[in-house]
Amino acid sequence: MVVGSTLFPTAFLLAVELVGPKHRVLAATMISLTYGLAEALMGYMAKYLPDWRVLLRVLYTPALLHLVFISVLSDSVRAVGAPY
Repeated sequence: MVVGSTLFPTAFLLAVELVGPKHRVLAATMISLTYGLAEALMGYMAKYLPDWRVLLRVLYTPALLHLVFISVLSDSVRAVGAPY
């Protein structure tokens, strides 16, 4: 769990930085809402995938996209100093 423990905070901060200051509250609310819905969906997935090894593979496969994002995305919006 140490490797994937920073996926949500990193994605959350990047998304909030990408929108302007006017829309940050809406962006944070939408991200938090989808996080809660995904947690509920995970319960249903566990019901239909009773083998925990298969469930872990299904759940952590999207996290592999972060390896692609590291090479594609530039620095933080605030670090670059770009205007909103």
